[in-house]
Amino acid sequence: MTQRTPLVQASMADPAELGILPDGRRVVEALGAGSYAVGPVSVDDASVGAITIVRRRTEPHVTFLELSVLAHIADLAAAAIERLSGPGRPPGGRRWRHHT
Repeated sequence: MTQRTPLVQASMADPAELGILPDGRRVVEALGAGSYAVGPVSVDDASVGAITIVRRRTEPHVTFLELSVLAHIADLAAAAIERLSGPGRPPGGRRWRHHT
């Protein structure tokens, strides 16, 4: 398992960069986000997802310790996905049983 380095965004360049909620509000505005970090979840060098943490504008930026924890959690998620996928199956793949 290779640890991935989280991406840290110290400021919001685009108010829509974290997405839009179902009610039409931007995530940045709804959370009062000032910064965020993203830990990639990768299995066999394929990106299968990400874990994102967001800090409010009034809070300090994410610390190096928190980035390390984020990377570790993302790695654990990747290991769980890999284990559940089983050998020779794509990450996130499912086994379907045909009932007769």
